[in-house]
Amino acid sequence: MGKTISILMAVYNTEAYLHEAIDSVVRQTYDDWQLICVDDQSTDGSLSILEDYASKDERINLLRCKENSGPSKARNLGLSIAKGDYIMMLDSDDWLADDALERIIDAYEEHPNTDIFLMDQRYVFTDGREEGYDWHYDRTKYVARPDGSFECIRGKEAFVLSLSWAIHGVYVAKRRLYDEHGYDETCKYFCDDNLTRIHYYLANNIRCCSAKYYYRILPGSISRKISLGRLDYLKANLSMKIQLINIGVGDDILNLYEYERWKVVVDTYMFYYVNRISFTKAERKQCLQAIKEAWRTIEAWRIDQRKRLKLGYVPFHLKWMPEGLCWWLFVIDEEIYFSLKVLLRRM
Repeated sequence: MGKTISILMAVYNTEAYLHEAIDSVVRQTYDDWQLICVDDQSTDGSLSILEDYASKDERINLLRCKENSGPSKARNLGLSIAKGDYIMMLDSDDWLADDALERIIDAYEEHPNTDIFLMDQRYVFTDGREEGYDWHYDRTKYVARPDGSFECIRGKEAFVLSLSWAIHGVYVAKRRLYDEHGYDETCKYFCDDNLTRIHYYLANNIRCCSAKYYYRILPGSISRKISLGRLDYLKANLSMKIQLINIGVGDDILNLYEYERWKVVVDTYMFYYVNRISFTKAERKQCLQAIKEAWRTIEAWRIDQRKRLKLGYVPFHLKWMPEGLCWWLFVIDEEIYFSLKVLLRRM
């Protein structure tokens, strides 16, 4: 009996791309799959498209969220009925090569002790241009392939590489990892990275396979829009830290991740600095409050001193000074830092 692959697809208002995404699964040369489509209260024609596909193919399961909650909750709902030996995600505006699942199965048969296989992610732009993932791990440490990807790494190494996305997060995993850790529902956006990093850390072996995943680059995604939804990134990062503590990682990992959290705090201030002219007074206040809450939770002592004494990156967590004054010193430092970047045309 063959191995089943369950594919999770959260759907929200992607009727323009949905046919291409689902058809790429239906066309697979390997046919033992389960496609779980979860409609997150779409307001366009997505639901009717999903209903049509589900009525014609029993391998396509359709669920619907009770309210619009974001992709993490939708995918967790899908996980509740997943029956596959292996589980992967497919965004509703992306698609797979026709032989992707067959290549995944072949890879697991060749390396049965591997927990996770990273797919061959291909970026597709609106002008039709296609690019492969720009691998930038330390090639002196890992066994490099001609395309720059790696042969095999351990989970902790993959976690560290994921902090800078030297490796990407498009993968298929044995279901035990999803049984142990589902999607983080802390906030509506930006929690995908958390599950990826937890899975990487807990995996025994991680390899690359030749299954192609086509990732559509759309200008309207939440990470590219001027939206206060961007503030969810701060909450997602704090949730990630809590999860790392809960699974018992060492100080070396926590220290690395705290620096990543700190960089996101600074980056979020840059987002505020650049876009505040288009925000209302209430939105500016909300943005600053979210940054302040994240700033307050940073354990500055975990960050290498050389990294936290640079202009724009000084936390100003001074025990002998009132917190309110420390916060305004941080704000002044950020204002000077980003004003200089504008003057030097580095933004």
